[in-house]
Amino acid sequence: LERKSFLYRAAERGRVVERILVQSWQDDRLGPPRGAVLFNERIGVASPGEEDEELSSGAEDLTRRVKALAASGALPFPPAAVALEHSRKSAAERQAALAGLRAGTVQVLVSVKALQEGIDIPDVGLGVSVASTASARQRIQTMGRVLRPARDAQGRRLPPTEAPVKRLHLLYVRGTVDEEIYKRTDWNDETGADRNHWWSWDLTGDEPEPGERLTPTDVDETTAWERVAEEELPQPWAGPTNVLPLVHKRDSVFVVTGAELLPVSGAEDMIALLEAAQARGAYPDARGAFKVTPTLHVVLKRGVTSGSAAPEWLALGRLATAPAWSRESSAPKPAPPESSPRAKSPRGGKTPWFVLVQEGFLAATQEDARALEETTRGLRAASKGWAYEAMSVLAEGPPASPPALDEKPPSQLDELLPYVALAYACDRRDLVERAAAGFRVGKAQKDKRVAVHNALAILAGHTLEIWRP
Repeated sequence: LERKSFLYRAAERGRVVERILVQSWQDDRLGPPRGAVLFNERIGVASPGEEDEELSSGAEDLTRRVKALAASGALPFPPAAVALEHSRKSAAERQAALAGLRAGTVQVLVSVKALQEGIDIPDVGLGVSVASTASARQRIQTMGRVLRPARDAQGRRLPPTEAPVKRLHLLYVRGTVDEEIYKRTDWNDETGADRNHWWSWDLTGDEPEPGERLTPTDVDETTAWERVAEEELPQPWAGPTNVLPLVHKRDSVFVVTGAELLPVSGAEDMIALLEAAQARGAYPDARGAFKVTPTLHVVLKRGVTSGSAAPEWLALGRLATAPAWSRESSAPKPAPPESSPRAKSPRGGKTPWFVLVQEGFLAATQEDARALEETTRGLRAASKGWAYEAMSVLAEGPPASPPALDEKPPSQLDELLPYVALAYACDRRDLVERAAAGFRVGKAQKDKRVAVHNALAILAGHTLEIWRP
């Protein structure tokens, strides 16, 4: 995928790797590591040839950067102590690089697809997962290769007091599919909570800052509730979130079923929990999308806590019973607030950009990362820069220091779509609602304006239907 390829080629990864290497070799407390491996693992591009070419090219760039760092004196070894191994190297070259790492003549090895190809990586003190696969299992393999117990010359495991300290850095881009993949594993269970540290690197900063711990998505509902039940709610939710979707609006609650919103009876307890969390500063607006878990009936909504500025799923409390609704007494079928022009077939057989915008906004509200990525790629191909910009914000999340948003939404389409996308990503649902309410289709009812009107309604939680010309 184009977006994923971009993430793996990101120069920021190289910059972070440089800082990690320098800090590790200058660490007075732990001492310099006994060699380092920079892992580059990835699968899933169009063809093996493309994959190998992209990975090899990226690894070669990274190798040049590390060699230049060594030549500058920032690392206590010469450029010759930095080696590269990948499938395009000869067998002799690859074996020499691995042998050098074992012997200590190679201090940093940049390795491509070593895990997928079953290469026996020598015992090292530092590992950096620069570009990883979509497989949580292979990411754990990376960890196992670096953190495996040290042994003496006779193969006996060294006691903890004699074993060298080992460090592993897993790099991911926040707010992307990368982050979602890492959430599939509870890293505290893998290594122990006291051994994991989370850092955030700003785009322009030279030093990391303490970051938000990733909440795993594979924790079962009961365990997740036990973790927060005795705490003051709301609290970050570590359990499943692919659960019953609901919407709170106009003092009512509706369940989302396909393209319909069905009214839920006895919504007072849900609304009370939503409003209580709003009063505690979890989010600016209690209305909009939220969820309820199937077994314990825990109410979930995205918001922030004192320990994190980034929106995440929060547990607000439990309901005594599961939400109930009647299919016979459904709410009016969602539709654009203004009538649509007579349907007509799109020219050229391609999906119009304004339909892609609706699909992307719907994917964002339903947290469908795959669909959002596909829509982003489609808008890029459609050469609608501002629509692509809007979708990229939804796919990647807001920047570390998002710009201040004007309380009055802009009227021009090329400004409006990036504006509402950023507002949604920053959890400013009030601004999204304001933009949806203030947008006018006009008497001509042009396709693109009808579609954008509906896209805003989707993002505001008013409809789940996609209008198509």
